Amino acid sequence: MNMAVDALPVMTAPPEKAYFKNKEFSGTSENDADKTKKITDSVSQFFKAYYEQNQTQIDYFLVDGADIKGAGQKFSFNKIDRINIYKLSDKEFLAIVDLNIDSFGNSIKQGFNLTVVQEGDKFLVKTLEPRTSNIDLNNKSNN
Repeated sequence: MNMAVDALPVMTAPPEKAYFKNKEFSGTSENDADKTKKITDSVSQFFKAYYEQNQTQIDYFLVDGADIKGAGQKFSFNKIDRINIYKLSDKEFLAIVDLNIDSFGNSIKQGFNLTVVQEGDKFLVKTLEPRTSNIDLNNKSNN
């Protein structure tokens, strides 16, 4: 690729110092062992579809209206290393997940925060966020 400069450089203001504040969290741990197992199983099946299968199969694990695209069938889902489940409301949960995938024989760790919703006897994914920072589980402000 060839590139050319076609104008004079422009002076701009110096960059500002970045500021980041952890998200506050006010949920409580889910203590129902049966519900926790069902959520863990659903999340595991979702990630298998997310990494290995086509969009139609991924959509099966999503609430209506959720717009989550898969990873393009280029990876293999290995296992969930750790999952913490918190109750946000009667039918909505936050799952904080550390998992392991395989890419061309290399093990890669991934971290996600998922919002999971109970619809009947199914637990479906509403949101999926890559975990680029930790959630403040103590509900304290960090300045």
